[in-house]
This record gives sequence, C-alpha cells and structure tokens, in this order.
Amino acid sequence: MYLRKSRCREKGLEKVILGCYKENLASAATIRKNGGILIDENENYKEGRISQYYLINL
Repeated sequence: MYLRKSRCREKGLEKVILGCYKENLASAATIRKNGGILIDENENYKEGRISQYYLINL
C-alpha cells in the first residue's frame, strides 16, 4: 500500500477512494490502517454483496 500511495502522490493526487466488500475484513483493516475513512456503503446490485468505500488523504 505504501508504494501505491507514493505513486499516487507522484502523479499529483491528493486523495484516493478505495473499495472492498464488507465481508473482506482483511482488506478493510488494511485500508483503515493506511488512513482510510469510510465514506459510503451500498449493496452491489449485480453481486448482491455490500461494498464499502474509503477515502485516503495522501
């Protein structure tokens, strides 16, 4: 995740949004550990699963 964040900064980005399925606890924990703040949660109409979206300020 560190390298990806660095790459985004190099491209001039200040914020990124990452998403994962709610039941994917490991991904959600990794995103939160890297500064992710939950900004939205909704049901994926094709999969029938809940998606979570996190904002990371770079």
